[in-house]
Amino acid sequence: MCEGEELIVRVNEFGDEVVCGLRKEYVNSEAELTKLVNKAEGLRRTATTVRNGFSSRSHAFCALEFANGGILTLVDLAGSEGKGDAWGHGVGEMGEERLKEMKEINGSLGDLKECIRLNLLKAKGEGGNGHVPYRRSLLTRLLRRGMEGAPGVKSLFIACVGPLRGSLAMTENTIRYASYMVERTNLEKEKETFKGVESWSGKKVSKWVGMVEGGKYKRIAEYMVISGKQLKIMWRGDVIKRICAAGGSEADAEWIYDKFHEIAKRGANKGEKKGNKKTQGEGGKKELYAPMGGECVENSGK
Repeated sequence: MCEGEELIVRVNEFGDEVVCGLRKEYVNSEAELTKLVNKAEGLRRTATTVRNGFSSRSHAFCALEFANGGILTLVDLAGSEGKGDAWGHGVGEMGEERLKEMKEINGSLGDLKECIRLNLLKAKGEGGNGHVPYRRSLLTRLLRRGMEGAPGVKSLFIACVGPLRGSLAMTENTIRYASYMVERTNLEKEKETFKGVESWSGKKVSKWVGMVEGGKYKRIAEYMVISGKQLKIMWRGDVIKRICAAGGSEADAEWIYDKFHEIAKRGANKGEKKGNKKTQGEGGKKELYAPMGGECVENSGK
């Protein structure tokens, strides 16, 4: 917790974003925790608007560190505002202050949505160079580890929607980006069921294309940023079209396609041989077995 001081975010030796200047508060009971959280909530910037007498004018982070070393971070995003909300901020100095806050909130939420969108494309193997602009805003910098799915980090995203007709556009927008998060989560789970080259990311496939045959296909590697799963199921003709469009030849495409599938098949056969082990069943009967194969977004409330 920090009162009345501007905090600075820096990157530590592990590449994590760290808020400097915070101090830990130790609690020994539920009552102490509740009192501390209420105190922290009181430090949050709020203001009166036409739609809300107690409108959040900033995002809020609350990190709880447990005795076992686990950390629970709770994030409450300030609600986005549209053009129709601007007229309710009044005129004069206070009105200008509300408009400034509105731009800052909407800007950071826009950056968050862009990171969500690009993370989904990256998971699909369609993210180009794979760059996600987390550093555009303080919000996305602090949410980076959760959005990237860092080891040991799990995220739960709650999308707040408005039941009124006037909130329809924002509700649709919120649900769209919530669905992006769900789709990306499902893609990540699917990847876990794949082995070998089928689990390669688009970046890894591109790197492989650029390195095989002594770098012979390096010039077309950047056009092969597609996931191993996609390349595995792509029609040969589509691969030929993609590589020829990148300046390669049909022969280049044939070699890359065949080589990739050769490696994939080799990996599958290796896994099958490893799985098809003989075991002694009940009554001395021999049996064969094989292992089975294999928070978030814009808050519409004001």
